[in-house]
Amino acid sequence: MDKIIVKYDKNFRMKIKNNRNSEIILTDRNGEMLSPSELLAASVASCAMTVLSIKLESNNQNFQNCYAEVGKKVDLTTFKVTEINIAFHLKKEYSQEVREKAEKSVEEMCVVGRSLSKDVKQNYSFIYDVE
Repeated sequence: MDKIIVKYDKNFRMKIKNNRNSEIILTDRNGEMLSPSELLAASVASCAMTVLSIKLESNNQNFQNCYAEVGKKVDLTTFKVTEINIAFHLKKEYSQEVREKAEKSVEEMCVVGRSLSKDVKQNYSFIYDVE
């Protein structure tokens, strides 16, 4: 198993280092960088987008310029992420059949999203507006 190193930097900032390529991601609680809870929501979106790209491109569909917008809600009394909202912006040109397969694949194959507690609501919307 590959290891990731998380190291305290300063001022509530963490350096997350990928040992495979030395890439560094910074998080903090001050709003200058992504917070850890924002990184969690972004991880779900990134995983779902990866699933979509695999599903669509393996069926000869162009995935270029597709994107997702993600937000999250946190309950500061329980200190839990309670909701993750993802709006997927996908190609207008996708047929109804392709759309249905793609949407189903996110719920069935997103490892990160499927690993979260059922207490975390995951709301997906699929918007077909990308040229």
